[in-house]
Amino acid sequence: TDKVIYRPLSKIIRTVGRVAFDPELYKAQQEYIEALKTKEFVKESGQETVIRRAEALVEAAKLKLKLQGLDITQIEELQETKENDQSLLISSSESNYTWVYATIYEYELEWVKIGQEALITATAYPAKEFKGKIVAIDPVFDAMTRSVRARIKVENVDGLLKPDMYVDVQMQSALGAHLSVPREAIMDSGLRKIVFLSLNAGHLKSVEVKTGVSTEEYVQVLEGVKEGDTVVVSGNFLIDSESKLK
Repeated sequence: TDKVIYRPLSKIIRTVGRVAFDPELYKAQQEYIEALKTKEFVKESGQETVIRRAEALVEAAKLKLKLQGLDITQIEELQETKENDQSLLISSSESNYTWVYATIYEYELEWVKIGQEALITATAYPAKEFKGKIVAIDPVFDAMTRSVRARIKVENVDGLLKPDMYVDVQMQSALGAHLSVPREAIMDSGLRKIVFLSLNAGHLKSVEVKTGVSTEEYVQVLEGVKEGDTVVVSGNFLIDSESKLK
């Protein structure tokens, strides 16, 4: 048995990713840089029509970058440096990082946030782990795969991660403290979920519960039990079978 208590829950999201080889984004960055340079060049001309046209080109190039997955902070950084990101095309020991594009499916999207840390592993280097951080999440949802793409900036000091290499991605999301029970305590028939409460003098009672988020070890319980209750976590199926036979 185990107690129904408030526990700090965390959910692990495992998915696949690809080391970026993104000529289209590189080209979009170049277009934005050129549009900025053109705007600066013509702003002293005093020709309002030409200036407005240059400003429109900058805004169009900025929108293209947003649709490619860059957030406003990255766009502003590009505006300051006016340098293309070479790591979108090649992997080099001269660069300390690379980009990994991870697939985030619809049912896990609520637990993935910008700034969240990610752990990257590759088949080519089974003993090595690469640390990264989610920098942006695509604003456009892919209706075919029911997913969005997260852009993860990954440490790649030795240039080991190569463009178009497939990788595994793991992210952990803290969910806060919730009333929960071990996963083994829940019996799910498909139509309802029950737990067996352990009462005094060895008596047991089946109770239907309403559950929330599930982690690898615990399940949040929204209704059916209260803090301090004792639930059965081992032998549930035997107990269920015995009760039905009798």
